[in-house]
Amino acid sequence: MSLATFTDANAHLDEDKVKFHTVHEAEPIATSVDRTLRGTLAGIYGDQASNWDANPTGGQVATPELIREIASMYMAADLYDKKYAIDADVTSTHATRLRRRADELIQQLREGTLTLVEVGITSGIDWSEDDFWPNSTTVVEGTTHPDRKFFMDMEF
Repeated sequence: MSLATFTDANAHLDEDKVKFHTVHEAEPIATSVDRTLRGTLAGIYGDQASNWDANPTGGQVATPELIREIASMYMAADLYDKKYAIDADVTSTHATRLRRRADELIQQLREGTLTLVEVGITSGIDWSEDDFWPNSTTVVEGTTHPDRKFFMDMEF
């Protein structure tokens, strides 16, 4: 179960320099990215995020395209660092740019300035009239309109 495929990640890499060749080669990095990203996404999308998969089967749901893009950026950045920055004290600039862009997209999802068109936001709460006050059961004492519970010009 993975949020993105190695082919998705290869789209962010220069194939003449570095790329994922097989699923097995990509698996350790994809697993690491998935664990971290799913934890982050659970705070935004709840349990929906645990059902997303790049190649869904059974009860799984296809990973939303933007999430797939974010996951593939992280995978590509990790592979690039593994290949070129393993002996360096700093990460590569290309990997840093990919991570920053992915981080920006996640922040926009958190803030609500960017949405996933494939996913409806659910709060996880069953709102009812009892959660709001005043509501249609709130009685206004001493009014000449017994069927009206409150008025918009009233101060609360």
